Amino acid sequence: MGKRGNGEGYVYQNARGNWVVRTQIGWLDNGRPKFKTFSGKTRREVLERKRNYEENKESIEKSELGCLKTELVQWLYNKKKITLKPSSFDRLKMTIESNIIPRLGNYKVEKITSDIIQEELINELMHSGLSRSTIKKCYDALNAFYKQCIIDRKVIYNPIGGVVMPAAHNFNTKKARTLKSAEIARFEETATKKFLSGAPVYRHGYGYIFILYTAIRSGE
Repeated sequence: MGKRGNGEGYVYQNARGNWVVRTQIGWLDNGRPKFKTFSGKTRREVLERKRNYEENKESIEKSELGCLKTELVQWLYNKKKITLKPSSFDRLKMTIESNIIPRLGNYKVEKITSDIIQEELINELMHSGLSRSTIKKCYDALNAFYKQCIIDRKVIYNPIGGVVMPAAHNFNTKKARTLKSAEIARFEETATKKFLSGAPVYRHGYGYIFILYTAIRSGE
């Protein structure tokens, strides 16, 4: 049941238990009222976000950010590239380009809510069968991005605060299986095959064997 305090606007808890408050910020072209919504884990938190917005509304609207895909890429290259190792940068870039942008990229940065991230990114990735570690990378990337936006005074709150990471038991974890001696021999035989000319059939065949015996990762 929603509650309305003095000047607070309409405050309620949604189905996931998060607190939500909305406040009218104008009128739509069809004459209906236009609302802005804030969500978080506590009633106090959402009311504080609403108050901060109202106090800084003019400056926020003047510096309205672009789409998430544009702002994320700028943050990636302007802020993260100079602080990360090449391999870490590549992983972050892949996370953003493969998982975040396709699902949230067209949203305005300041319009993205906890519910949008939860339903259209986190839950969607889980239902698509991706691992928890992959989803956590998306969570961490957006968290770092929004923290930087707050530091730069581009937004007033981090929507990740209301997002819940799925528990580990929601994922099918497959136990790794080691190859048997016969399988290793067959793998080596295939990886080292050569044409009649003497050229290797598989360009990286010996590299695969090296990985097999050392367990080294491609990036290493």
